[in-house]
Amino acid sequence: MNTIYERIINADDPDSEIESIMEEFFKTIKDEDRRQRMRARHWRIQQELNKAKDPTQRYNKMVEMFWKGFMDFKSIMDEASGKLKDE
Repeated sequence: MNTIYERIINADDPDSEIESIMEEFFKTIKDEDRRQRMRARHWRIQQELNKAKDPTQRYNKMVEMFWKGFMDFKSIMDEASGKLKDE
């Protein structure tokens, strides 16, 4: 069995292979509401990445999205921590 990485690298059309892998993943999510939210999130991420003109820009966009998500999460956790300290 090939790894996901091997499937993408060896594919004639890597973008189609990624979409195929994502569809396989979505099918494993039992809750329909959660599955739809995951599809929407994937679509939104792809729209952002499609704006990149080359692989380096695409990579930088992925890193930017990761850090934004991380900082948003950290902000929420810091806020919750502060509220707990106040009590």
